[in-house]
Amino acid sequence: MAKAAGRPVAKSWLFLGALGSLSLGVQIGCEPATQLEETSEAVRALLSAVGPVVVQPALDRFQIENALLIKDLEALSADPEQRGLAQEQFIQTMAAWQELEVMQIGPAGNSLNVVGGEDLSDEIYSYPNVNRCRSDQETVEEAWDDAGFFQENLSNSYGLDALEYLLFGPLESACPSQVGIDADWEALGPEGVQQNRADFAVMLSEGTLAQSQAISAAWEGDFAAALPEGASPYQDSTQALNSVFDALFYLETETKTRKLIGPLAGEEVESPFAASSALWLHHNILGFEQLFFMDELTGFDALLSDLGHEDLAQDIQTLTTQAVAQSAALDPNLLVAIETQDEQVDALVLTLQEISSLLKNDLATVLSLTVPSEAAGDSD
Repeated sequence: MAKAAGRPVAKSWLFLGALGSLSLGVQIGCEPATQLEETSEAVRALLSAVGPVVVQPALDRFQIENALLIKDLEALSADPEQRGLAQEQFIQTMAAWQELEVMQIGPAGNSLNVVGGEDLSDEIYSYPNVNRCRSDQETVEEAWDDAGFFQENLSNSYGLDALEYLLFGPLESACPSQVGIDADWEALGPEGVQQNRADFAVMLSEGTLAQSQAISAAWEGDFAAALPEGASPYQDSTQALNSVFDALFYLETETKTRKLIGPLAGEEVESPFAASSALWLHHNILGFEQLFFMDELTGFDALLSDLGHEDLAQDIQTLTTQAVAQSAALDPNLLVAIETQDEQVDALVLTLQEISSLLKNDLATVLSLTVPSEAAGDSD
């Protein structure tokens, strides 16, 4: 494994090996200890709260930040001296979205593996599927105001990923010479590139706001009623509950494995230009906390208490609080944290692993739920 920002290779291998050993202790598919039918009202209360208590307030926060970003980008388009303010507001907007990343339920989710998924979240943030060269092509083509722009382009060339690149990326094009934009790029010059990027960014931020409003509309429409009832697109309330449970595993498959362990193994960080990868981790954990605990009457902890498993709820609460504090203490730039706070980074990985183990083993067994396949096979 290559070094990540000067991290000792041998220590990293030993740590990741020990982490793999810990994962081997997780057992999937144990006999269910309790039938959910015994607490159908508690399950319905949880499912009824997902939208109004968790997802919709998070969407409202994101849309407020996104609207402020649009204003700052319009100011940047008129005055290049406003770049710093637009960059600061992008950080606030992205932080709000990172909490929603953990809430990919129903239409927000991936159409291939989420019941009722319509890929709406991917339209807003397609990480790790990004295409910076395509963003550069669009910068020189100046066709972003075309009515069919979003239909004619793939999500990996727009959204929050592209916005980060436009606001923080280098002035050099990411395209290889064979793409054929070198002459146009040179003709624009540094000022022209920055101006086109600012204009392009305004349109992209308007697009992310519109897509988030589409998710809001789903939660305010038929889907909001379907989830608590276990109605179509769900077969029953157990499948509906499992869909919320599945969303929690973003903390393992993406936050821990891709975003944190990946850079420890030398892979590119999530936020290479805004240098805020550790901050995104922190907000993923906050999103997990919101989705798991909801309010005092309706979260998974309340459901566990109804089933007589307050101890499991407390264990997850303790670890989640610990993960929130650990991630908040890291330098926002994950590469800096890996270099200067290696013990704290390792401790966060272990905390996330412990949370994942409780979800896979204890919680799945108690609630008779199925662990999503992409998480069940993860041995780090």
